[in-house]
Amino acid sequence: MATYNVNSNERVFLISRQGISSKNIFCNLEDIPEVLKNELEVNDEYTISHFWNSKFKKATKKYMNEMFIANQIEFKIN
Repeated sequence: MATYNVNSNERVFLISRQGISSKNIFCNLEDIPEVLKNELEVNDEYTISHFWNSKFKKATKKYMNEMFIANQIEFKIN
């Protein structure tokens, strides 16, 4: 398992793998593609939550893809 340094001056996300062997990973936006590729299996169910205003809010695929485009990150969640 890789270690991801979270910069609290940037947006923070929580990726939660669901199921029997659940896993929670905190990371910044630019780390999300690496986390999804390296930490999760192809068919794993997961959710991405955005930490904003001291609360976690579930992020939709559309929202995440818009965030990637806005931040010039070449990645798309299908």
